[in-house]
Amino acid sequence: MIIIKKSRLTIIFFVFIFGISFLLTLLLREPRVKLGENYIYCNPRAKINLKKHYQINLWDYKWPISETSISYSEYLKRAIRGFQKLYPNVEVKFQLLDFLSGPAELDQALKSNNAPDIYCSAFRIPSFNFARQIPVGFYLSKADCSIYLPNAINNSKYQGTLCYFPRWIAPGFWIGNQSLVESAGLSITKIQNNGWSWQDLKETGKLIGKDKYLLVGNLGINGLLPQLMANSGKDFTLSKVDDIKKLNLSIDFMDQLVQAHLIPPDCDQKMYERFLRGQVMFLGGIRPASNRMIYKRLRNCRADWQPVLLPIPTRVPGEKTLITEDSVIAIYRNKRTNGDDHLAVAVKLGQFLSCYPEITPWENLMVCPANKALFYQWIQNQGPNRNLYNGLPKWDRFHNLRPLPVEPFKLYSVVNDFVAQKISAAEVKIQLSQK
Repeated sequence: MIIIKKSRLTIIFFVFIFGISFLLTLLLREPRVKLGENYIYCNPRAKINLKKHYQINLWDYKWPISETSISYSEYLKRAIRGFQKLYPNVEVKFQLLDFLSGPAELDQALKSNNAPDIYCSAFRIPSFNFARQIPVGFYLSKADCSIYLPNAINNSKYQGTLCYFPRWIAPGFWIGNQSLVESAGLSITKIQNNGWSWQDLKETGKLIGKDKYLLVGNLGINGLLPQLMANSGKDFTLSKVDDIKKLNLSIDFMDQLVQAHLIPPDCDQKMYERFLRGQVMFLGGIRPASNRMIYKRLRNCRADWQPVLLPIPTRVPGEKTLITEDSVIAIYRNKRTNGDDHLAVAVKLGQFLSCYPEITPWENLMVCPANKALFYQWIQNQGPNRNLYNGLPKWDRFHNLRPLPVEPFKLYSVVNDFVAQKISAAEVKIQLSQK
């Protein structure tokens, strides 16, 4: 009796081992790609079945394109209809997110395996998700990638592989008062073409009149301080140690401007009013769309000067690093994914949206299309700033602006107190280097 039991156990054991081996063989044969040291299950060679019905869920944001003849929702519907002319068997459902809650909604959806098939980001590139995300580069040829600005492609890579479709970039520019800039002896054309340095900016401050300031700007999470940090030296890596170096260098430079009274103590509270009244030479730490608002208000009040866009000065003279906030299109696997051909449809739609030839929303938001042909079409309407935009593809690199890993209100409060000289530069370094 004992012998029989042992025999059964032996048989059960071998059957179990055989079953595990069989399942592992199946798993290892499943199509997959290698990203760094990780494997991601997908089949870039999968074909779209034109006789099969696909449903794709798309998430985007509620872009305020109020000055255009159509809403952003209608723009997106037009783009989807354009795709459906090529693939009438694809049904697309879209949801427009709020800017504040959207990233958190995506994070939660990824945790519950309920992410959208396609996610169009707003101003920041989401972290690559190995469990859910599909790296799009494996689906594309060199010719497919060549239609985008090279630096936009580089910003959309992770571990050397293109993981997102680049959609547009929001360049980090400062806005200058053209009359004050030229009266200080600066060449706008030279700065736009070649860039300028922190030292150039500080020397310009010596030419500011008593009733004027050199610089005002936003002190928030994507404002002046992160912009200066990103321009503090391209020799740095993205390590925590180098982030502290960048923080210290940028705080020390801002302290020089503060001590010389070149930045007002209430730096960003009245920044637009001061700039529009011609009391400030440079306005920084804001997004390009603010330039459109400034043009409109100056036109309404019939001002006798023009605003002009300028690159952010760099610590190291001669550097040409463009600071950008990016919009990308990410593709995800989720619990509704119906085969590798379903992923192929999502990739194809993401690619289509990244190159859709209607640029009205991007003109309104003053963000640059990442598609090269659309980019050069877009800059035709940029007036006096066309020269600056024309040179962007020749810049050494685009560097995605990474907000400081500090709670937004804390960052604003600390930097605001520092500019108002309520706390020292040393105290700022301590408070912002601690999470």
